Amino acid sequence: MNTRGRKYRRVIGQHKKKRLMAIINRGGYNPARGCVDWGMVDGQWQPVGKHIKYPKNSNQQSFYKRHSNKVARRNELPKKGNGYRKHFDYWWTLY
Repeated sequence: MNTRGRKYRRVIGQHKKKRLMAIINRGGYNPARGCVDWGMVDGQWQPVGKHIKYPKNSNQQSFYKRHSNKVARRNELPKKGNGYRKHFDYWWTLY
């Protein structure tokens, strides 16, 4: 199979999406692996979305990132090192 053509890219893209959807539907809560919209289809919950959404693109993440920076700037914090992270737990709030 030619590794430069449109058909090859389409087949590899379908293979990748199928693999990622299997990882997402494996169960358990892990926001880092992404999510898909779910809905009721024939009386059962099934994934109905076509696109995988990742938390890095969320408005909530952007809000808490800005909020944590404001909290860090308004406190008496050390200028060097990671001490500012002890005042606001960004990851705990987000997930």
